Amino acid sequence: MYRYKPHRSIAATLPRALPDATTLPPPRGRPRGRRRVLPLGLSAAVALALALVAAGALLPRQAAAPAAAPVRPPLDKAVVRTVAVGAVLLDMAVDSGSGRVFVVSHGAIDVIDAATGKLLRTTTIMSTGFGAAIAIDARRGHAFIANSGIPGQFGAPSAGVISVLDTRSGRVVRTIRLPAQNIALDAATGRLFVTSGGTFRTSHGRLLAGRVTTLDENGRVLASVLPGPFPGALAVDEATNHVFVTIAGPFIKSPGAAVMLDARTGRILRATPAGVFPTQAVADARTGHVFVVNSALGSGAPTLGSLTMLDARSGRALRTIPLWGANGAYLSTRTGRVFVTTSYGTVVMLDARGGAILRTIAAGRSFFPFNSLTVAVDDRRGRVYVAGGGSVLVLDATTGHVLRTLRVPGDIVAVDAATGHAFAAAQSSVAYPGPAVILGRPTATPAPGQVSTLDLTR
Repeated sequence: MYRYKPHRSIAATLPRALPDATTLPPPRGRPRGRRRVLPLGLSAAVALALALVAAGALLPRQAAAPAAAPVRPPLDKAVVRTVAVGAVLLDMAVDSGSGRVFVVSHGAIDVIDAATGKLLRTTTIMSTGFGAAIAIDARRGHAFIANSGIPGQFGAPSAGVISVLDTRSGRVVRTIRLPAQNIALDAATGRLFVTSGGTFRTSHGRLLAGRVTTLDENGRVLASVLPGPFPGALAVDEATNHVFVTIAGPFIKSPGAAVMLDARTGRILRATPAGVFPTQAVADARTGHVFVVNSALGSGAPTLGSLTMLDARSGRALRTIPLWGANGAYLSTRTGRVFVTTSYGTVVMLDARGGAILRTIAAGRSFFPFNSLTVAVDDRRGRVYVAGGGSVLVLDATTGHVLRTLRVPGDIVAVDAATGHAFAAAQSSVAYPGPAVILGRPTATPAPGQVSTLDLTR
């Protein structure tokens, strides 16, 4: 059985266990010198102890008791079921139409029943080790899992793939050979938008740029453009037929941008400055706004994070709100609220119409400069789930007040609108096996993760 061995520098800092009496070496003989005489009372006690030991030696030998398992705090009563899933968790999404939960890990996808929390199947997918993203096409019954692949030497294109799964059966029905860092779906047309990084050969030689590729529902390439270096998140606004992609500056003092594309032709329409390192974007069709998160990592950044609000029709910047440590944005369409996670373990709630900050909620432990807080919104019931560390917070989607704190570990959270169940996926404490996984050749099997199904009516 594989046992995790920490690095020498880590092991040196761990407290060493005291030796057990059964592991002490036997004495090598009576020490030389004057014989010591015990007091009368102590001698009697020692004699009695030896007699008891001798009597015990005559009894039938029993098997040694197994080592006690580490005691874990009891899970919340809202937990319906907890199942083991693959290690190195990457993403999770729910398809309410088929009632399935898809948990993406390194080289595999675990399919869970959204109603019961039971693990239905595990599907092996092609993986080259550089992360994954998932998009659900509920109308056509497909799940798209993107894998960016490993960049080749001197910026050669990577050999990533997009795996297409049938949401009912969980089987792979198609594999598209295209490196994909991020994907977004236009639910109305079934078109898929894919970002890929690296250098690409043009008529002027090699160009440091990222690519955005438009695919139809069958995986055929419809358009491909080079909007700028280091493309990141994608957001589709179906009301205006526009796609927004975040572009990070090639250097820390260079400005990043939000590039607006035509969703029908893939043509670049406009680029709007959006901070130094924009990392995520969400589109609100009801207000006609697009929110771009600028993480502003590294020294020399003019700000330590911000949120830029764009007009979805023109792409023009309407307002920029400084938000230190901002790293993720999630939208509640029904209540008109935007929830921004920060690297300080907080969630900032803003008004989606004007961009005003309404409330700041302390959500969990801070892992600055990178925080694992994730958010899932249940618009039908007006709830917001925030996962990070050892608990999951349930917020009111209108006021931001904490309704409940669930004692369940969670690094990624998702929600099923049909059943109202939430799902908290947690990494194992020994989930990351080191650089071997990045190279696509894991040398040892890391510990599995887990997914807990939550029901607030319990």
